[in-house]
Amino acid sequence: MAFFTPQSGGSPNADEIASLYRIILYIALVIFVAVEGALGYALWKFRARKGMVAAQIRGNTRLEVGWTVGAAVILIVLAVLTFIKLSSIQNPTSSGPNSALIDMGAGTGSLSLAAAAVCRRVVAVDVSSPMLNAAHLKADALGLNNIEFVRAGFLTYAHEGDLVDFVYTRNALHHLPDFWKTVALERIATILKPG
Repeated sequence: MAFFTPQSGGSPNADEIASLYRIILYIALVIFVAVEGALGYALWKFRARKGMVAAQIRGNTRLEVGWTVGAAVILIVLAVLTFIKLSSIQNPTSSGPNSALIDMGAGTGSLSLAAAAVCRRVVAVDVSSPMLNAAHLKADALGLNNIEFVRAGFLTYAHEGDLVDFVYTRNALHHLPDFWKTVALERIATILKPG
């Protein structure tokens, strides 16, 4: 299953995400095998034979209700499992008032502003001065003084201070060509605390 599943051991938070992924994958595999098995059985049982005429069936209400209820039960089980795991994914053990976060590609600071409410230090990094200025104005309006604004990119950001707990990027990394993505991720790894 290693081909289909993410690597584990990156961090406790990554392991929580990977375990949720595996649970959903295994449930999906069981459903896939059951459905394919039922299709194979139906193909074999109802195959064309000499002298046999297929019965014409115009709907089966019990079957239709059954597969609708079955799908709903599967969705409910997946939702319950997700919500059980969600709090440990959203609030990892290293998050809290003493944590530090770097928001790479911060834009106008949506994440940085939210993180500043729960983190000791936030560094908002973006290549666009107008975006950083907008983020800075928002932070000033909210009275947040634990955000640093740095004009830089993945390849030019020079980290100062202690290693950080989190590096977040959402709308920026995909702009880099693949080779430079690798370089950027390697640079990010050097500023993260181990684990």
